[in-house]
Amino acid sequence: MISLKKVTSLILLTPLLWSCNATDTPKNPVKEMPVVKKTTDYFLFGSYSPNSSRKILATVESKRDIKLTANLHGVIEKIFVKIGDHVQNGQPLARYKLSNDVAQISYDNALLNLQSTRNATNNALKAAEIALNSAKREYAQLKVTQAQNIKLSFDALDSAIIGTDTAAKSFIDWADRLIAVSDTGNFGEFSQFSDIIGFNNSVDKLDIKNNIKNTQNQRKALLLEKENILDLSQNQPQLLAISQKQLEILRSIRGVANDVIELIRKTPVTAAFSQAQKNAFEQQAMRYEAQVSGAFNQLNTIREKSIAMKKGVTGALLSAENRIKNAEANIDLIKSKNAAQIAQASSRVRIAGKSKKDLVVRAPFSGKVTDVFVSEFQNVNPGIPLVGLLSESESKTKITAQLSETEYQLLMSTEAVIQAVLPDGKKIQLKKEEFAEALNPLTQKTKVILTPVNPINIPIGSVITLKLPLQKTTDSTLVPITAISFEPAGTEVLKALPDGKTVRQGVIVGAVKGNAIEVLQGLSVGDVIVTHRNQIISGEVIDISNLIEKKEIPTKKNDTPTNHKENNKIESDESARKEK
Repeated sequence: MISLKKVTSLILLTPLLWSCNATDTPKNPVKEMPVVKKTTDYFLFGSYSPNSSRKILATVESKRDIKLTANLHGVIEKIFVKIGDHVQNGQPLARYKLSNDVAQISYDNALLNLQSTRNATNNALKAAEIALNSAKREYAQLKVTQAQNIKLSFDALDSAIIGTDTAAKSFIDWADRLIAVSDTGNFGEFSQFSDIIGFNNSVDKLDIKNNIKNTQNQRKALLLEKENILDLSQNQPQLLAISQKQLEILRSIRGVANDVIELIRKTPVTAAFSQAQKNAFEQQAMRYEAQVSGAFNQLNTIREKSIAMKKGVTGALLSAENRIKNAEANIDLIKSKNAAQIAQASSRVRIAGKSKKDLVVRAPFSGKVTDVFVSEFQNVNPGIPLVGLLSESESKTKITAQLSETEYQLLMSTEAVIQAVLPDGKKIQLKKEEFAEALNPLTQKTKVILTPVNPINIPIGSVITLKLPLQKTTDSTLVPITAISFEPAGTEVLKALPDGKTVRQGVIVGAVKGNAIEVLQGLSVGDVIVTHRNQIISGEVIDISNLIEKKEIPTKKNDTPTNHKENNKIESDESARKEK
């Protein structure tokens, strides 16, 4: 029998032997499923640049594809053409219904109005021309009269200069004899007094002599200047300048005369110089001073009158010239108004005449009828389209497009040449021609017209693709709008980890710029972002081998937290798998 001890040992060793047996026996290895990497577009945050152009659809039209519109109120009595018909220049297309007496009355009234307008405009023009001729005659007469007045005024100024110089010379000669200003000479009856007067005030007497000498020199220089000017009375600026210098000389002489009077008064009476003699010399000095002051005032008054006369003449002539210019401008304005009024009246006559006589709408050129917008017996008003006509002789085409405000601004900011792609893939260049229409309030778009730089052979009505250049930006915070997903929990993008696995990353976005949008928070420079968010599901692996080979992808783990539960769930699932 097996002892209890052996049985117990066997029981204890059995699990150990089983464990060894299990360790030695290899299990069949579990085959891991290969990871499928998807190919999609991606970019590095911070280096994204918006597309260089935006695609806009446009239509090819003919430059001579026009719409004939109604030019009066009436009824379409007959339509002579249908869509697709070829017509010649002047061929009838439609006819209005006759208006009978109403048309005749309208036509007659239009003729009367035209004649009345012509008469009124002719009368207004004649009145303006009469005013212009009157202003010209007034200017010519004023010019002659004012020239005569100026001549008389300046002749008087010239005479005043000569007269005042006589007064100046008389005083200078008398003062020279009185106090012996000159070094040599015969002083006549004053020789015995020249040393007596002022003997007690030699300093003042010497100053007076010096002032008289300076005045003599100024007068001689002014006389020499006058001699060098031919016909001084006709040279008004020079005459005014000389009269000013003459006033300065007279002012100086008047001061010297007062000094001489004071010098005589201070000279004491002696046996050789009696009181009667002193009084006689003082009265002579005062008389000369009065003459010089009178000459000064006379010259100054005449000079001021001459200046005022010249200014008044200049102002009067300028006013007359302005009246001529105003009359000429008034004639131009009247002519312009007359032309507009006559054109308006003529237009009424033409419209009334068409209602009365020619009620037929004719083709303005040879071509093909592209559309008929009205039917027979339909009431029409001026401006209503009647018939569409396409010229057969005109091969040039135009490209029209309807642009939003943003697209319109892009077009306006580009250079003259715009790129376009034809239906067959051929690229052409267009130039901006006109912006024919304002913003359509219904579609919020503006119609623009472009012209091919080189002729193109493409059917009218074809649709081509415009490529509007976008302004390049260096804003490192931009991502394409297609990379953004607006979820209930917030805005997010798909970010690729270093192994290519995608995770949801919450972001805060800012302004939209074209086809891109600003990311304000949530991403770091160098993060790998999926370009098209709707093409990849979070958790899928994308192929970023190009970034790995170029070593452009960051090697550190993403440290930007996400605000979405699914990203946390994916990370927790990944941790649980590793622990298992």
